[in-house]
Amino acid sequence: MYRLKMYFVLLSFVLLFLQGCDIEVTKPLEGKYCTNGGRDTNAEFGKECRYVILAGYNDADHYTNLISDLYDNKKRISIVAPVYSFEETKSFVYMISKKEYLIFDKRKNKLERHIQKGPLSQTQQEIFERLEKEKTDTIKKVKEEVK
Repeated sequence: MYRLKMYFVLLSFVLLFLQGCDIEVTKPLEGKYCTNGGRDTNAEFGKECRYVILAGYNDADHYTNLISDLYDNKKRISIVAPVYSFEETKSFVYMISKKEYLIFDKRKNKLERHIQKGPLSQTQQEIFERLEKEKTDTIKKVKEEVK
């Protein structure tokens, strides 16, 4: 009986170890929404979930979770801060910052940065108009939060 218990305990540890290894090496499929982010993650995208939109922005005056930050997981640096709003579609992620319009193409795994909306398609311009409105609303909420 003692041997049976020991085999059971040993088998349990081996299975637990293998399950932990499986979780560590699992990589998301290309084009799928990454779900392994922490509580401060609004969205993850890109090959191997390289890019992350993190909730929380710290400037000289205050800290708020209403404004985000575009972060590169591979290089471990912030790319653009602040990101006021974003919209994710099947093929693209659209983000709006202080002075930039950012588009991430999921098929090409490429981040594009634009200063003006001029070179964008009509659909992209409509999306950024919605994001501009969200940006204005977010800035109002942040100002109210500070008061």
